[in-house]
Amino acid sequence: ARCSLCAASRRAVSAAAAAAFSAGDVVKALEWLEEGRNIVWRQKLSLSTPVDDLRQQDPKLADKLESLARALDAAGSSATDGRVQDSSSIAIKTVEDEAKEHRKLAVEYEKLIREVREMDGFENFLRMKRLPDLVRAAKNGPVVVINVHRARCDAAVISPTGSIIHVPLPNLSYVQAAKLQSSLSSYLEPERIHLSRALRQKPRLDTNEIHSILSRLWSLIVEPILTAIEDMVGNRLFQETKKLTIT
Repeated sequence: ARCSLCAASRRAVSAAAAAAFSAGDVVKALEWLEEGRNIVWRQKLSLSTPVDDLRQQDPKLADKLESLARALDAAGSSATDGRVQDSSSIAIKTVEDEAKEHRKLAVEYEKLIREVREMDGFENFLRMKRLPDLVRAAKNGPVVVINVHRARCDAAVISPTGSIIHVPLPNLSYVQAAKLQSSLSSYLEPERIHLSRALRQKPRLDTNEIHSILSRLWSLIVEPILTAIEDMVGNRLFQETKKLTIT
C-alpha cells in the first residue's frame, strides 16, 4: 500500500510540474517537485509528517485539523448534478449547497492553519519550500532537477546566484527514460555488484551494454543540460566534460 501511495504521489507531482513547465512557470515547477520529493521520501522512510509533529505538542488541535481535512476532501469529491431527489421526492443538497459547505470548511481550515503557525516551531507548518530556500542548495554549484512525464520532459537548473534556467528535453520521452532506468538498474542491483566473500569475484558486466546506456543518457539528458549552462559552469569545464569517453 505504501509503495502504491508513493507511486501515485510521484505521478501527481510529475504531472503538476509538467503543466507548470508547459505554462512557462519554472519556479512553480521546482517548488512542486521539491514538495513532492519530500512527500515521497516521508512515505518511503516512514518519517513523521508535520501533523504527527503537531500531535505531539497538541493532540486535540491535530485531530481537529485532520477531521477538517477529511471533511474538505469529502466535500470536494462529492458530485451533484443540479438538484437531486431520492425516491420519496425529498430534495437533497444542491450544487450551491455543496459549494457553500465547501467554502465554510475551507475558511475553518485556513483559520486553523493560521492558529498552528502562531505556535513556536510551527511557523512554516504545511508551507511549501519557496525558491529562496531551494537556492541555498546551489551555493557550491549548479543544482539540476529533472522531471519526466508522459506529456513532456524538462530540466531546471538552479545557479549559485539564484537564477533559474529551463532546459526542455524534447528528445527524451517517458518510455525511453523508463527503459533506460530499468536497464541501468539491472546492472546496479546489489546482488549483481556484491563481492562474494567466498569467491572474491566480481560479476561480469556487459561493457558494451553499459556503454550504450550511458551514451544515450549523455545525448538525451546530460549534453543538452551542459550546453544550456555552459556560461554558468565555464567553457573550460564544459569542453573537458564533452571530451569524456566511457571505457
